Formats: sequence, structure tokens, C-alpha cells
Amino acid sequence: MVMAVGGKKRRWLLFISLIVCGIVVAVCSVILMPMLYTAIIDRVVRNMMVLNPSSAIFQDWVTPPLPLYSSFYIFHVENPDAILEGHKPVLTEKGPYVYRVEVPRDNVTLHCNGTISSTQVYTYVYEPSMSVGPETDEFTMVNPIAVATTIHAKDLSLFVKKKLSEQMERLNETVFMNRSVAEILWGYEDNFIKLANQFITIPGWDTDLFGILWGRNNSGLGVYTVYDGSEDQSILNMFERYNGNTELSWWYSPQANMLNGTDGTMYHPFLDREETIQLFHPDLCRSVSMLYEQDITFKGVPLFKFVLANYTYANGTVYPPNEGFYKSGTSVPSGILRQDPCRLGQPLGLSNPHFYEADPILIDSVEGMNPVREKHESFLALEERMGLPYIFKLRLQVNSLMEPVDGISQVEDVPNVYFPLVWFELAVTADDYIISLYDKGFVMTEKILDSVQWILFSIGIILTLCSAYWCLKWWRNSQTEKGKSQDCTDDVEIDEKFTQKGEKKDADSYHYKNNGYDYDGDTKRKQDDSSS
Repeated sequence: MVMAVGGKKRRWLLFISLIVCGIVVAVCSVILMPMLYTAIIDRVVRNMMVLNPSSAIFQDWVTPPLPLYSSFYIFHVENPDAILEGHKPVLTEKGPYVYRVEVPRDNVTLHCNGTISSTQVYTYVYEPSMSVGPETDEFTMVNPIAVATTIHAKDLSLFVKKKLSEQMERLNETVFMNRSVAEILWGYEDNFIKLANQFITIPGWDTDLFGILWGRNNSGLGVYTVYDGSEDQSILNMFERYNGNTELSWWYSPQANMLNGTDGTMYHPFLDREETIQLFHPDLCRSVSMLYEQDITFKGVPLFKFVLANYTYANGTVYPPNEGFYKSGTSVPSGILRQDPCRLGQPLGLSNPHFYEADPILIDSVEGMNPVREKHESFLALEERMGLPYIFKLRLQVNSLMEPVDGISQVEDVPNVYFPLVWFELAVTADDYIISLYDKGFVMTEKILDSVQWILFSIGIILTLCSAYWCLKWWRNSQTEKGKSQDCTDDVEIDEKFTQKGEKKDADSYHYKNNGYDYDGDTKRKQDDSSS
């Protein structure tokens, strides 16, 4: 009897253990597997996102695998003669003229303070198949050299201004010019620069060549020194110095001269929607802010979309923190950032293409502007875990200030206007190779762990249900056997009682033994009654 009781206890413990084990496996698969996946991804990403030769990302940082394209849209002046008489400029945009841009890093140097220096060499290769025409296409556009010279000369004496006007006429130097795409971008010879240096002094005007991107092909934009992320990944690839300086020197306040952000090639891992990311590019001559807008999906990859802050080109009146970008006493419409300090004194200004998000006065000052958000907004779309851009579109418009100057006949009657010259888009879009790396690294790992999770969950549920079923079945069987055993025990007790006493206890349901014979109680009663 003691052995039977012990066996029952062991069986109960077995069933309970199996049920608990099944529940634990099912619950752990739901709770712990996602935690395991997060831990694996966290470890892999943090080991990868460091700028040192042993990291997986280093070679791609040195030689970017993503195709980079620069597309140029040039504004053709339809009514140059009318403008000289004070009429509103009428412009027609033509483009794109597309160049593939190769930007390998040169002179890569690791420093002991957790930084790394390099120079990105920009090489532009024309892509005729992606362009609307050849580089020889010609345009009528503002002559930046002539316009800049007249603006710099406006405070000179009337005598000097008239002499300058005479020299311009002698050299047939006019406010407008006809140039090809290649000349506009990469430079052309202009003898008027030497003449201008006789009247005004502009540092850097020591050559006869001028172009919007003159000197930029097959050359670097300066020395970038960035944090390698080995000590603090939150500042990975952020600028520590540019050309050896920890701050810029072009602007009019310490805040404006701050060197913030990265060059846009990568950001720190595990981005947050609430943060403001910073971007510095030499073409901008400043650091700019980009704000989270929304989650998007590109070829199945979830991304955070950050857009250029709408106050980037706002003047100090509209956005007071921008006061440091504007020289005291100057009046500039909101939506354009003067570039004189970093463009050799030329009265150029940057804006969004077609004056998108600018003061309507800029849009209305010329005919042909049609700002469209989808075409003219700058944005970054970053993969949140690695901080890498899958889409990058930096869109800038170069404008030249034109204003009337008394004493210089060529510009005495022109309107006061910021004249759009060209706008361009620097674009990176992840190709199928990059998408496949994401799929193999993240999607495949997630699918494998998801499969393991559901397998374990299923095992836990099956184990729990089967154990519960066996336990219930065993309990029912034990109850049935217990009932049968109880019935047999009752019969034996009744038989024993009647054997000892030889008398009837229940007339409806018993037998008794007397003198070796069994008698039915009712029959016996009838016999007794008849004999009496």
C-alpha cells in the first residue's frame, strides 16, 4: 500500500513537471527570443559600426559602394534685353545634366584620440544617357563676374565707376553671357577678371578662369577629421575638425561657426525619431539641421526620413538663431543664405530649388519659379539600426544678386533681384546589392529566429496540452479503479457480517449462508410464513 501511494505521488510530480516545463518553454519563446534577437543585432551592429580597419564597414567608408550622382538644372534667360531695361526676368529651366561622382577617401590617417582624418577626392564623369543633352548645350545666363564687379564697385567714386563701365564696353563684357554647360560648371577664361582687379580687390580672384564648380573636379573639398566611434558611438563620423579647425571662420557669430554633424555618409547606430541630426558639407559652408518627418519603406527596408529644417535659409528676423549668418546692416529676404564670406566675396546666395519654402517675394521676383516639395526638398532616409543612408538627396540652388548701380551704364536700370543660375541635386540611392546585404543581415536573421521562436512555442504548447491530457486521463482511470475497489470491499464486508450473524440485514439486496446453503431472504420469509 505504501509503495502504491509513493508511485502515485511520483506520477503526479512527473505530470506537473511536464506541464510547467511546457508553459515555461512557450512563455520563454515569446519573451526571450525577441530579447535574444535584439541582443544579437545590438552586438553585431556595435562591432560593425566603428571606423577602424578591422570593422566590416571600414572599407565601404573609404570607398563608398553606393552610386552617387549629381544632376544639374540650368536656368536659361529668355529676355536679357528687357531685363536691362528693368523688366522682370523670365527663366526656363533645362536639365538634368547628370554626372556620376566618385568620392574615394585619400590620405586616411588614424589618430590616437579616437579620430580619423581623410580627404574625399571628387571626380565627375558625365553620363549622357541620363542627361537631356550634351555638355555643349548653350544657355543665356547672368554673367557672375560682371555682376559681382559692379556690386563691389557701387561704393566707389562716380569717376571710377564710369571708367569701369568704359572698360566693360571695350571688352564687350555684358551682364549676360552665352556659355555651354561644361563652361558654366567647370570654368571658362574671362579676361575681365584681370580688369576687375584694377578697380576692386577680391581675395582669390587670381586667375582668369571662372566656373560654378571650377577647380572641383579631381580634387578634394578639404581635410575631414571625424570621430571613429571606438569610445562613443553616439558621435560616430561626426566632425571633430575641418581643415584642421574645430570651428568655421566665415560667419558672424560663434553659433553660426559651429562645426556640427557628419558629412551625411553615415550616422550613429540606433537612431531616435526625436533627435535632430546635423549635416556639414563644404558646398553649404555651414552645418544644417535635419528633422524627423516620418517612417517610410524603400524596397522592403524600413527607414526614418529626415528633412532639411524649414528654417535653414530663414533670415534672422524670421528665425533669430540665424542672425549670425547675415552681416549686420544687410537686408536679405528670408529663404536665401548669402555666401559672400565663403565664395571669395561673390554676391552669391544659396536657397532651396525654385525658392521652395522661401519668402514669396523671391518667387515673384522672377518668372519661371515653380516650387514643388517632392522635387525640391532635401532629405535623408536612414536605416535606424545602422544609421546608414539608403536615400540621400541634397538639393541646392545657386543665385546671384543683381542690383542697379549708378554710374555703370550696363546695370543702371536692372531690377534688384536674386537671380537663379543653376540648381543641383546630389543623390545617393541604395542599389539591389545593398538591399540584399540588409536582407541577409537583418531579414534572414529575423526569419530564422522567428522560426525558432514559433517552433519552441509550439513544442511548449504541445508538451503542456499532452501532459495535461495524460494527467487528466490517468486521474480518471485512477478514480474508476478506486470506485471498483471500494465496491469490492463493501461486498466482502457484507458477506463477512452475515456469515458471522446468520441473519438478514437488507431484504432487498443480500444473500446469506446457513448450514452450507444460500437462501434468498424473500423466499425464506415466505417459507416461514407458510409453516406458521
